[in-house]
Amino acid sequence: MAKTLQTSLANGSITSVNNFLTQVCRSSYNMNFKELNSLTADKDYANKHYSGILFTIVISINSILQTVPEIPIIWYSQVLMTLLNINFIATDVGVVGFDSYESVYEILCSGITMTVKPDTYYSVARTMRDNVWVNQSYQNKVNKSKLLFLLNFLGSTLCHVSMISSNFISTFIEPLKKTYVTSAEEEIRESVHIMMLSLFTNNSSANNLLHWQARHYLDHIELSTDQFMLGNISEKQLTMIYQEMSSRLPSLQAIDRHLAREVLHRTYLRILNCSSGERTKQAVLLKCIVYQLAYLSENHFVGWLDTVQELLSSIPFSKEECDDILTTLWNFLSHRRSDTALKWWYGHLDTLRSRL
Repeated sequence: MAKTLQTSLANGSITSVNNFLTQVCRSSYNMNFKELNSLTADKDYANKHYSGILFTIVISINSILQTVPEIPIIWYSQVLMTLLNINFIATDVGVVGFDSYESVYEILCSGITMTVKPDTYYSVARTMRDNVWVNQSYQNKVNKSKLLFLLNFLGSTLCHVSMISSNFISTFIEPLKKTYVTSAEEEIRESVHIMMLSLFTNNSSANNLLHWQARHYLDHIELSTDQFMLGNISEKQLTMIYQEMSSRLPSLQAIDRHLAREVLHRTYLRILNCSSGERTKQAVLLKCIVYQLAYLSENHFVGWLDTVQELLSSIPFSKEECDDILTTLWNFLSHRRSDTALKWWYGHLDTLRSRL
């Protein structure tokens, strides 16, 4: 059936395709609504019936998108809402390696951020959000799948949207963050952080976003570090946040020239304020300090290298932790291609080796 639809739709008129997409969007909504009210919280949607629905819809849509030179604006909303509605099936079936799904998603994400006006993007995002039940008394995987689709879509696209308005951030992004960043679900918390990283790494927008990023940089680093200390995000996620956000420091320091040093100082204080039982967390935070060093001027660079050495000497890290920190430090110094950096390393090598 999917192959038959694929062939007929690829050769159909725009009107017939519009009608098809409208019907698919409506049907997917009705199916989603029915399952949303199901009392079976852990129902398996990877069976033949539901996977057949997923494959038929996605293969047909991919055929449509592959045959048109320009996607009509209304199709973005129709197809994205369809994918939102069937994400509970996609989650159970899995879409990694499903070429048609990956193609559809890539076409939609690139098209809606690069070829249409931002208002279309805002409208589609708000429509998706309005279809997530925030105050649902009975949570099941269907509603969770819609929320995750929305957050992951934002995480994939915010970094590419041009001219992001301050109104969209304050009325849409920040409320989403506030509502879900402390979710009991690890997957939801992680998706919120990916969404925020996408916003912070956007360099396609005008100066208004740059100023927003500079104003909120420290607050987001503090929030992320707080969550790590509480065990709500992993070491891997925290280090990714530090690394990805620090890549924006060269631009942001044109607005706040002390930003890199302020982040380093706050991270340093977090290390000092750790309890004796939080040594592993101290090791992670020390690596986060190393990730920031690339954005210091030569005037402050050596001083912070000395601080890293001081922390290494004063905190009883395990051999494995020391090795990990020193590997991180060497990887940074060797890629900096700075005589000052290499001179410092080899000048302190015996001291550093003593910690191994």
